[in-house]
Amino acid sequence: MPRLIRVVLCAASFAAAAWAAEAPPPSLELPDSISSSTWVTLRNGTQEAVGEGIEWQGVKVYLGLTCHLIATDAQTGKTLWDADVGAFWRRVGFRELETRPGEKKWAVELRPGKRDAAQGGGLAQYHDLRTGEKLASPEQAQAPSGQPLKPRWSASGADAAVARPFTLVVSTQENLDALWKRLYGAPDVRAGIFDHRPARPGDGLAKPAARPPETDFAKEVLLVICKGNSMNCDGILLKEAYEDDTRILLRMARSSFQTAGPFGGGVNTRPYGLLLLPRRETKALVIEMNQQRLIGGPPLWREVYRLPRLGGARTELAALPEAQPAGVAPKPAPGTEVRLLHYKTPRQEPRESDFFPRGGEEYDYYVGPDLKKLLHGPYRCFLWGKDEEVPEYEGMYEHGIPHGTWTQWQGDLCLNGPTRRTGEFTITYRYGLLHGPAKEFDRNGQLASSGEFAEGKAQGVWTWFDEKGQKVHERKYENGRLVEDPSAPASPAQP
Repeated sequence: MPRLIRVVLCAASFAAAAWAAEAPPPSLELPDSISSSTWVTLRNGTQEAVGEGIEWQGVKVYLGLTCHLIATDAQTGKTLWDADVGAFWRRVGFRELETRPGEKKWAVELRPGKRDAAQGGGLAQYHDLRTGEKLASPEQAQAPSGQPLKPRWSASGADAAVARPFTLVVSTQENLDALWKRLYGAPDVRAGIFDHRPARPGDGLAKPAARPPETDFAKEVLLVICKGNSMNCDGILLKEAYEDDTRILLRMARSSFQTAGPFGGGVNTRPYGLLLLPRRETKALVIEMNQQRLIGGPPLWREVYRLPRLGGARTELAALPEAQPAGVAPKPAPGTEVRLLHYKTPRQEPRESDFFPRGGEEYDYYVGPDLKKLLHGPYRCFLWGKDEEVPEYEGMYEHGIPHGTWTQWQGDLCLNGPTRRTGEFTITYRYGLLHGPAKEFDRNGQLASSGEFAEGKAQGVWTWFDEKGQKVHERKYENGRLVEDPSAPASPAQP
């Protein structure tokens, strides 16, 4: 009888071992908001707060709160390796990959969260479990067909003369002259269609040329891409280009930057990109733009423009809008019948899985001749509380451009509780440019700060107040730059 028990126990042990060997590796998805008191030391000696970790084959892996993937020894806690992976990835797990024919390695698998499915839910990134080396992804897209192509000349900037987006190809010298004249009233092609300003320090952009070089249109064409009224974008840049037997493929991306200052210091821009391309009479020209909107996320290329073949020179400027100086009232496109329509997001009841309240928009709009929706009239954005619609911000649009006074509210909104206001902002637009007074109020409705914008930039004296309405700080701006800070302490005398 004891021998029979031992046999049964051994069989059970083998079954347990077999089950453990076949058990899938663990995985974890981090929530949108994380608080942590757990710290891990990186290889360079600094410490980083981390979320919950998961363990596999003696290695414990964490996603840090400041964008590092960290692997530690599960027994000793010693850091084995760390890698900067950005803020895009929210799910971490493990997967065995075949790195060579017949050779497999365990890897840490990173994937975006479920909420980010539209920004690349099927993408993944892999790091060797033992060394942290980045490994090729089985899901990695193959490079487009054709040979890499390098345009002879390219330029980008942020001060185009038109407020609406457009893309066109210029194939003759006559049309190039007409393009310059139509936008700037300058028949000389060297007068410049765009204002090429120097790049900001650290943004990786070389200062573009002031004008395109002399062009032989029998061999080349000029591609012009403008994105119209935008914000915090320095230009449209070429990332990749390929040519095969049937098409030229261009992969473009916006060059964005961050700002600081009163009300975030946002800069109104009109980004553009210019490329001289080889002339191909029978090949299609295809443009893909990177649609990734999450910091650190891999590129998501989506086709936005296709020209099956070069058209006639008579019609290639048809897509060019009229020049529209910034801060001036826009004009509807010729032939547009402004028939206003109204839209409001249908109410969606909150779900238990929601981290934040759901919201919506309400606005008037019309459809332009290019079938694009243009906001025109009152606009508001709101969140759904338990029994009310809580406004976030509201203002007016004029033919797709913000104009007049806009108000933004800040506050804490619980899914099943009352709203607690913590602040209010008002700013003034003049046809897309910040121009006029700006004010901030605290939770009690008391003025907290005030100042003015001129032509999109902070101008003059800005003042900050305490809860009793007493002035506590003052700064002077000229053309968006801080020139005087009277409330700052004086610099110590030099010996």
